[in-house]
Amino acid sequence: MIRESLGIVHSLIREHKRAVVTMSCVFLAGVIIGFILPASLKLILFRTMTKKFADIVSDNALLGCLKIFLSNSLAGLVTIVLGFSVILPALALLFNGFLIGIMIDLFLKIAGLTSVTPFLLVASILPHGIIELPTIIICAVFGVLLGLKLFLGKQIMPEESLWTLIKKTSKAYLFVIVPLLFCAGLIESFVTPIIADSNSMLTAEGDTDQKLDKLILDENDVAGLELTLRELSIEEYYEKVPMSKTMKYANLIAVLFYDEEIYQEFQKRKNNPTGSKIYVSESPDIVLTVRITRFNSSEEAKKALVLDDKMFELSVKEMEGKVVDIGNQTSKIVYESKTIYMKSDRVESLVYSITFEGHDIELFNNLVELQLSKLMDAIPIS
Repeated sequence: MIRESLGIVHSLIREHKRAVVTMSCVFLAGVIIGFILPASLKLILFRTMTKKFADIVSDNALLGCLKIFLSNSLAGLVTIVLGFSVILPALALLFNGFLIGIMIDLFLKIAGLTSVTPFLLVASILPHGIIELPTIIICAVFGVLLGLKLFLGKQIMPEESLWTLIKKTSKAYLFVIVPLLFCAGLIESFVTPIIADSNSMLTAEGDTDQKLDKLILDENDVAGLELTLRELSIEEYYEKVPMSKTMKYANLIAVLFYDEEIYQEFQKRKNNPTGSKIYVSESPDIVLTVRITRFNSSEEAKKALVLDDKMFELSVKEMEGKVVDIGNQTSKIVYESKTIYMKSDRVESLVYSITFEGHDIELFNNLVELQLSKLMDAIPIS
């Protein structure tokens, strides 16, 4: 049965090359259009994509694999069934192309500001995409052929009846397309994350300035607070973030990067020395993030703080948090069941931000005072 079904797919590609090429071109056209769409439309489509992913992805890789497989299998089946309209499979391919084009554009924007290499883009799409995308294109071709057969009858494939074509399509779907989509789901859930994580760790090296890192609070600085801090790498931190929240982070990145003013500011800052550290403590249960960026002048640092306020407002809105301004450049953010305190300010040409996830505002204020004192003692920086 499997050999027969493979023969059906092979015959389809050989005998209907024009249809295969046409559907492939429709998909590629979608990629190009998605890449050049206005930012506002890209955001709408990107949110559509992340909403779909949020319903599929899971912190459990095996469950995520099953969800991806079922979602893609259903999408393939619907694409075939839509073939009775002839045009809808092409529109489905076009829409998928839009999403891929938007992802490529966003990845290139990220690569333009960081040490992330194009390999990350390839690693995110190619391993499962090399199976998934041709499979969906084949579904679209089957669908279109079924639609043409319905409307044109013997003018297309005169040697076969509509019923015979339906049976052949069903066999190809069950014994070729479904197994291929299952393989794609396995790769997307278990292989792609490993490749992408490995590349992100390689490109993360050298992203921070060691001089500025030394100006950030460490375990010795907080000894008087009877607080034990454990430093986390950025990879360790994001491993703890649930997938549902990761989708919100993805939306936030798109919002910030498709705001022209903010993206231009990111481009200006990409060569500015920056230091950052993430700490966790179990008693009390807190997460502390400190980031310091050095600008060329105090005036430049002032302007940066103004734009940071805009980014902060967009971030809170996107993450659906509630903000209370408690004065002195400090805000309290309530997000789901979490309370976060954040302070952004400057010391001369240094802009610092302190984010504290926890409920003890007195401890937060003490940490802010210690960090500010350490910065003041270090100026001027050699």
